[in-house]
Amino acid sequence: MRRAILLAGALPFCTAFLGGVLSISLAVPSLVEAQDARIRAQQLTIASDSQAGRVSLDTANGSPDNASVSVYFADGTPAGRLAVDHGALGDETLRPKLVLDDNHGDEVITLRVSGTDGTPHLVLSDAQGRSRLHEFLDASGNPAIQLVDANGNVTWSAP
Repeated sequence: MRRAILLAGALPFCTAFLGGVLSISLAVPSLVEAQDARIRAQQLTIASDSQAGRVSLDTANGSPDNASVSVYFADGTPAGRLAVDHGALGDETLRPKLVLDDNHGDEVITLRVSGTDGTPHLVLSDAQGRSRLHEFLDASGNPAIQLVDANGNVTWSAP
C-alpha cells in the first residue's frame, strides 16, 4: 500500500518536472545562440551622463577604407582622434595618424606615418588650419624641418 501511494505521488511529480524542463529548453533559445561576440555598426558613440558624445568609433568617415576613434570635450568639441585614412593627398595608400584639435575643433597637431615608405611626419598648423611646420624623416632616417608661410611656400628648411 505504501509503495502504491509513493508511486502514485512521485510518478506524476517526476513526469511534470521533466516535461517542464523539456518545454523550457525547447521554447527558450540557449544563451550561446542568443549572443553575438561583435557589435556591427558604422558608428558607435559613447555618451556622458549629460548625453554629450565623448568617444566615437567611426568606420564610414568619407571612404570605406577610413576608420577613426575620436575623443570630445564635455561640450562636444573635438579634442583629438586616432585614424587610418588616405590623407590630404588622396592617392597615398592608407596610413595611420594621430590628430590633436584646438578648442574650436580645428586640427593643430598631426603625427602620421607615410603609407608609401613608412616614414614619420609631424605637422603643426595655425589657427586657420594651414600647415606651418613640417618635421619628418626621409626613407634613410635623415631628419628634415620645413617652415611654411600662410600661402604654403617653404620659407626655411634644414637640411
